[in-house]
Amino acid sequence: MYLIRIKIIKFLVDKYQININYKLLRSMYLQAKFTYATAKDPFCLQYSKSRFYDILLFKILKRFSLHHVFFKLIKIFEYFYYLITFFKKCFFDTNAKYWQYNLLQIKPNNFYRVLTITKGIERAFSPLLKTKKSFLDLPVFFSKLKNQKISKLLIIKTAIKFQYFSFWHIKQYLILKITMPKIKFKYLVLEEGLDYISNLIYSLYSIGADKTILTHRLPYFYGFTKNDFDVNLVYDKKSYQDSISVKNKTLLRKRKKINSIRKSSQPRVLYFTTTENETLPKKLKQTIDIIIINLLVKNNLDFLVSFHPQDIKRGYDKYIIDHSQMKNSNIRKEKDLRQFIGKNDIVISHFSGVLTYAHDIGAKLVILNNSVVTFKKLFSKIYYPAIFVKYDDIKNNTSILNKFYEKK
Repeated sequence: MYLIRIKIIKFLVDKYQININYKLLRSMYLQAKFTYATAKDPFCLQYSKSRFYDILLFKILKRFSLHHVFFKLIKIFEYFYYLITFFKKCFFDTNAKYWQYNLLQIKPNNFYRVLTITKGIERAFSPLLKTKKSFLDLPVFFSKLKNQKISKLLIIKTAIKFQYFSFWHIKQYLILKITMPKIKFKYLVLEEGLDYISNLIYSLYSIGADKTILTHRLPYFYGFTKNDFDVNLVYDKKSYQDSISVKNKTLLRKRKKINSIRKSSQPRVLYFTTTENETLPKKLKQTIDIIIINLLVKNNLDFLVSFHPQDIKRGYDKYIIDHSQMKNSNIRKEKDLRQFIGKNDIVISHFSGVLTYAHDIGAKLVILNNSVVTFKKLFSKIYYPAIFVKYDDIKNNTSILNKFYEKK
């Protein structure tokens, strides 16, 4: 329900080189009052994201005259666009893909101490889940729906009830709600969980939990999230300070180091790209990726590049190969994220959870962002030692690797 706003934001940021810094994003995140999905309203998080993009778009449009008029016109157009699209899809539904429970892997009679939702993402679980007692990572898979048909009338009634006219989101909610298996468990754990599916499943199962727990691996915006979790688990002092104002209980835990499994004596570099967003729009992302990759090739370094899954889905990895000096062999092949990061000595990344894993194995970090002064002030104590590099320095062909080795 906010994709048009996102596209307009990216276009304006790219065209007018607008700097959206951390301080600005943080203030807007607080204004948007992010709320997780609940049993009463499974679309709370989507509403929060919509408010966030409202605030961000309005801030950007303030650079132009008649920004109030432009903002209202965009909102009106977007509303009617999604309304028309919703009813069109109701009657001409294509075979889109949806997340479904893997019922063959679920044993309803079993009792689990912990139920968690990662959608099979290859990631390191939080220390909370490294327990001898049983836990279930709810198995779900993403594919075209063959057998489960949802009534068009039910879809329309649900959309009206929640005033949320996105056909895919409404149908996805009904698919999971109607087919959800009964599972006996005590604690429901959500790791970060800012994606729609994790929140949706959380809203469906949170009623049956003795306690709900949210873990924060990344010291970013999540500490400000207002939610109905019983416990917030954080792993650094910054997240703890940010989270103590949240109404639920916040506990600070010490994160265990991950053992490096590097065998080669030659240092290996990992460049972990991220998907485009409001602070890293398409053109800027392409420019940065190509410059960094060509720099790694030019210096004849042993390196790998890991693309965001959404990038690979859209064929962005092929685009980079065509426009840079990188070969197919430099694309990440490993499946297990934790073991994969443990095979690298230097990690270059935009701000993401990858930095936390890399820091846990003692890898040298080069962190890319567009707000270096603020980022260094906030995160240098967490990611120590690390080099913080501005996007502008990369675009101006400043060697980030030389900067790194000088510091070393």
